This record gives sequence, C-alpha cells and structure tokens, in this order.
Amino acid sequence: MIAIADIVFEYAYCYGDDDTAIYLINNNMIDFDRVYGYEQNSTLIELVDCSRSNIAMALIASGKSKPDYINSHGETALYFACYHNLLEVARALIATGQAKPEHISNSGDSALRIACGFGSGTIAMLLLEQTCLYNNGVIEQVDERGYTALLSACMAHLFNVAVKLIATGKSNPGHVDNDYGYTALIYACKYKFHDVAIALIATDESNPEHADYNGKTALIYACYNVMTDVVIALIATGKSHPGQIDNYGNTALIYACKYNMHDIAIALIATGKSIPEHVDDDGNTALIYARMHNMHDIVALLE
Repeated sequence: MIAIADIVFEYAYCYGDDDTAIYLINNNMIDFDRVYGYEQNSTLIELVDCSRSNIAMALIASGKSKPDYINSHGETALYFACYHNLLEVARALIATGQAKPEHISNSGDSALRIACGFGSGTIAMLLLEQTCLYNNGVIEQVDERGYTALLSACMAHLFNVAVKLIATGKSNPGHVDNDYGYTALIYACKYKFHDVAIALIATDESNPEHADYNGKTALIYACYNVMTDVVIALIATGKSHPGQIDNYGNTALIYACKYNMHDIAIALIATGKSIPEHVDDDGNTALIYARMHNMHDIVALLE
C-alpha cells in the first residue's frame, strides 16, 4: 500500500508544489525505494523526466536518490537530464560519481548522444570531460536510428561539441545515418559548418565519397554553399568524386558555373574528373552556364 506521504509527494511534484515535496524529502517522509509505472522509474527519474529540477536537486542532495538506478528501458536519470537540457541537474548527478554517464540504454542511446541530439551542448561538453566515456564505446556508439553523438551534434548545430568529438579520435566520423543517408561531413557542408568540415576531412575517415538520399556528396554541398577552401580540401583527398550527379541532374561543376563560383569551378576542372560535358535536367552544360555569367576563363577551359 502507498503511504499517505507518498501520495502527497506525488501530487506536490505533479502540480508544482515544490516546497511541500522538498519538505517531505528533507524529513525522510517518502519511500525512497518506490518505483513508478511500467517503465519502473525511480523517484529521481520521475522528477527529472517531469523537469522538476528543484525537487530533483533536493533529492540528490539527500544522498538517497539512487542516481545509478536504471529503469526497464535501460535509462538513467542522467539520460533524462540530457533529454530535457537540465544543466544543473546533470551537473549534480555527475558530481555524485554514481550517474553512469557511460551507460547505454536498451535503444542504443547514451546520455552523450541524447545531449547532442537535443541541443544540450553545455551538458555534452560536461560529459566529454568524464574519462569513463573514452574506453566504453560511448563516443562512437550508434543508436537504433543510426545516429552517433557526432552526427547528432552536427544535426543540432553544436559546432564546438562536434569539433571536440572529432578530436577524441573515437567519433566514428564516416558513419551514415539511417534516415537521410547523411554523414557528419555532409551535415557540415550542407549547413556551412566550416571548422567542423575541415576537422572531419583531416581525420581521413570522413567518407567524402558518400552520397546522401538526394545523390549529393559533401563536395556538391560545399560547392553550393561556396565553401571554397573546403572544396579544395575535399578535392585534395582524392575521394570526393567530382563527377557525382545528384538526383536533380547536377554535378559540382554545374553548380559552380550556374551560380558564378569562379575559383571553385577552376579547382573542379583541374581534377580532370568533373565531367564538363554533362547535361543537367534543364538541358544545360557547365559551359552554357559559364557563358551566361561571362566567366571568360572558365569558358576558355571548357571549350
């Protein structure tokens, strides 16, 4: 049977009465071993998942919160702190030394991947300070949707986190997600994350030849976004596939000439692999676009 104090506590945290809930915790009036629902959540997990930060902090401070408790889905309180971007709760949990930042859930998720995926950049950086992550496969871990922490950091525009992950040497930089066929390098080039793209290329493991579900490579995105030094770095790898044709009938050279990107066009032509004779879906070649924009030296190279 559930004690009256536990019923009061549940109503208090559900309806925002922090003072009553904290009073019950501080006076040892609740059942600290109680579990909730089919997920078999601990009290701490319930509080964190409901974003009841003040009450969760009081429970952690009591020393009876069981920060290492794992529910039936393989999730910890730290997992939910990352999900809801509760920085102070995450900090307090980690400070206990019992929060299991290296733990992997039943769905293949870690606190780090969740922090990256839900834009909790400060928490992700805090987690990357935990040495236990570096020898347990957490940084390179792939969840059930095919996302790594690095892919998630790029998707959430967490530039500093992405660079930090790459620097670990364990970020699985060439991994491809299951949803869009993106690599971290494709994300970086698609969304103009210059420093991330350069750092990824330097790993020599970024899979630059890969094309996503639109048939676009990192090189095509870099050309489209006028990332000239990234284009040059990609070409220098010898793996960027300059002749790739995307699902819209465009090559990197077509984009370069179509949008008047002189230096990029020069670099692509110099590869000898940019298939300048290719005709796009509008019936135009790179030469036709170069003439439209009066790119005289490009025209001379292509004629």
